[in-house]
Amino acid sequence: MLQPLPADYDVQQNLDYDLQQNLIPDLATVRQDITTVAADLRTLASDGTAAPAGASVAIANARRPVSRAIATANVDVDQANAADTTACATANGTATATCSGPGPQPAPVRHIS
Repeated sequence: MLQPLPADYDVQQNLDYDLQQNLIPDLATVRQDITTVAADLRTLASDGTAAPAGASVAIANARRPVSRAIATANVDVDQANAADTTACATANGTATATCSGPGPQPAPVRHIS
């Protein structure tokens, strides 16, 4: 059974924080590792040494999960942005006080790449 969200739950801020503090740095690390391995392979080739068996396959296999993680994260971004848009529309539609009016909607979370 789903538990109710805490009153201070903000899906956009939490998602953006998680992207900025966790996923994006992790993806950058993997990308840097791939770049380093590719450079090492070029150095081996320029020195006349054969690349280890399966090296190019290993690089390709490292890139695939990065692409999948980005695609999955961007689906989550779209869902969070849609939920926020719906929540703001609902809140603005039910506001009835004399000082009520459309509240500001936060900027959407941007896709990662």
